[in-house]
Amino acid sequence: MTADTGKKDDNGKPIVRVKEHVVTDKHYQPVPAAVIFALTNRDPDNWKNRQENKVSGEVGIKSSLESLSDEELQKIVDGDETDQERNTDS
Repeated sequence: MTADTGKKDDNGKPIVRVKEHVVTDKHYQPVPAAVIFALTNRDPDNWKNRQENKVSGEVGIKSSLESLSDEELQKIVDGDETDQERNTDS
């Protein structure tokens, strides 16, 4: 801020003095997309812009097809019998 001293210079303009000097710190919010972009370009081995899902284990089907008759097996192959019908018959 400036304040008028009441004095004038040789050209008739008022002479002003600095009354108070204020320093303002401005903070800008970071842009997440820019941060992600910078990290993936700077160190791509440690920062990747993708998700990796690793699945381990075994997949096993427990079904006793040996106990079914030939007619029941044929229905399953033809698609005439649903899973629910098979489970309620037992």
